[in-house]
Amino acid sequence: MKIKIIVQVNVIMMTSMIEKNIQYMEGKYAGERMIDKIHLTEYETLENAIAIKQKLVDNFESQFGYSREDEEFDSNYAYNLGILDALKLHADGV
Repeated sequence: MKIKIIVQVNVIMMTSMIEKNIQYMEGKYAGERMIDKIHLTEYETLENAIAIKQKLVDNFESQFGYSREDEEFDSNYAYNLGILDALKLHADGV
């Protein structure tokens, strides 16, 4: 199990430049904080929050051509992608 965690961390670190973006990091932090109080938000559940954030990120990508592979990022896209990634990691138990 310890090897699996190390491999996952390495994959996450190598996936893209966005992990170095400050707005992405702020979004990831906000997502991590949101998890404990998700039931008090409009999202109500973790699954619903993931679905809504995924749709928002998908809209950014389809309508504006944004990608986590870009070298520069729109701040709103990066922030919401950070939230989405934090929520997904929590849902996956990472």
